[in-house]
Amino acid sequence: MKIKIGRFWIGMGVSLALVGTAAVFFLRSGLSSPVRDGALLGLGLAGLNAALCLTALGWAASKSDRLFYGFFFGGMLWKLLVLSLAFVFLLR
Repeated sequence: MKIKIGRFWIGMGVSLALVGTAAVFFLRSGLSSPVRDGALLGLGLAGLNAALCLTALGWAASKSDRLFYGFFFGGMLWKLLVLSLAFVFLLR
């Protein structure tokens, strides 16, 4: 399986553009400080996760199927762990 480099950068650009647009919206909205900070933390984590997962899957796509699916499901577990920790952090 081969991922074309153009598609990789399009996916990365779209993901980061969506995160940036949402961040500008939350910064300019009249939300209270804790809500705004929580939304921005979530957006930052989402952008970081998107960049890491797209990079890892782009690298693993040219490797064996076993390695690709390992990265794919490992990425899901990573996202669940990071977002769960952020949820616990925000509940404190």
